[in-house]
Amino acid sequence: MKKHFTFLMVFAIFSLFASAATFYVDPTNGLDTNNGNSWKTAVKSITTATTLASSNSQVDDIFIKGGTITANGVLKMGNENYYGSFEGTESKPSQRALKDNDGNGIIDAWEFKTPTIYKVNYNNTAIYAATALFDGFTIQHKGERSNANMSTIIAPVGGTVQNCIFSECNLTYTGMIIANGGCIVKSQGTVNNCLFEKNSISASIAADTKISPIIDLVLNTDANKATVSGCVVRANKIKIDNSSTTSTCKYIRGLAINVSASTSTPKAEAVVKNCLVYNNDFVYFGNDKSPIAENASVAGCLNYSASNSFVSFENCTFTSNKLTDTRNAVLLVISNGKPDGPMQYKVVNNVFWNNMHTMSSTEVTKLIALSSSSNQNKGTVVNNNIMDVKTAGNWGSELIFENNLTDLGKSNTGKNGPAFKRPTTLCGIPEDDSAAKADWNILPASYINNKKAQ
Repeated sequence: MKKHFTFLMVFAIFSLFASAATFYVDPTNGLDTNNGNSWKTAVKSITTATTLASSNSQVDDIFIKGGTITANGVLKMGNENYYGSFEGTESKPSQRALKDNDGNGIIDAWEFKTPTIYKVNYNNTAIYAATALFDGFTIQHKGERSNANMSTIIAPVGGTVQNCIFSECNLTYTGMIIANGGCIVKSQGTVNNCLFEKNSISASIAADTKISPIIDLVLNTDANKATVSGCVVRANKIKIDNSSTTSTCKYIRGLAINVSASTSTPKAEAVVKNCLVYNNDFVYFGNDKSPIAENASVAGCLNYSASNSFVSFENCTFTSNKLTDTRNAVLLVISNGKPDGPMQYKVVNNVFWNNMHTMSSTEVTKLIALSSSSNQNKGTVVNNNIMDVKTAGNWGSELIFENNLTDLGKSNTGKNGPAFKRPTTLCGIPEDDSAAKADWNILPASYINNKKAQ
């Protein structure tokens, strides 16, 4: 009897630890009175599925069928993986069908045949993710926030946001001060294979404030590693208005992709790789004291007193972006790190081409693509980049700067042309759909291929 009892106890414990389940959501035909255990008995709402899954200590999966979900409040994810864009017959996420929805001849990881569209009207952060997966959604967030933070989604250390589209998000910030911030995605984990398209971000400033409007990669724990990979950022409009104050404007950083770190993050690591950022329009309205946004750029990492952290920008293309009244055009990586523990940057295999940078409506022909003002970046490597500018900034004697081509022509073809397959030529947001239909892959004959291989 004792052996039999012991066996039952072991079996019960094993069952407890092996009880992860899948719950199903059908936003069109589901019923919240269902058990959610199959597509035929799917529930209607994500919150109901989350409640069902919350009774289980294991990491469950929640599958959401394609369709439109409208919300007016925050979604707080539990200890579950959320997958969207199913047709309603699949048994695993890898079976979800993809389709070339934008017609550019490329089927991207976020182009699902039956997308799950999550529309949320909420004047605060719309989604609090968990240390799990948020995968396969089209997010449209409209919100207005005064003197406070607001993001579309916040993901913690260990959390992954992937294969998602953030489109037509309309976020408005008013009366922002230094303690505030705002962005579409604030992540301490991984942002992988996502599209950010046709979003509109508008912010009015009450005092010098930190704002990174689209992606903010945050390092705030020791030895944290955060990544943005395979993302496309295109046709977004950013307006930051500081005209009604006498404040300076030093805390605006990377307008498309930003990395944030501080003294609390020694030995942390951030990687931005394989991203494409193009045809975005960034406008700053200044005042007499601060006519330009001093540290703003398309992508950036400006960390004060950070020590022994490592930030990498690899294999990215920044092209056809337009910036108005910002000091830096494309990529700003700078540090006031401790001399005994500097910030180290790795900027390799990137292309900077055909970006327009204006100050007070006057185009700057010698724009700065890569910039640093500190000798505290010892160990920083800037290699194998290709850009159509005459200078790469002042990096000091400690910089390793090798094999960079800094006089790339602005023409796509010819001796110095990069030979993109189907580029846009206009800087900023096109009036037609040419941004979506562009193909920024490089033709086989392009000398960039050989240059990058060195």
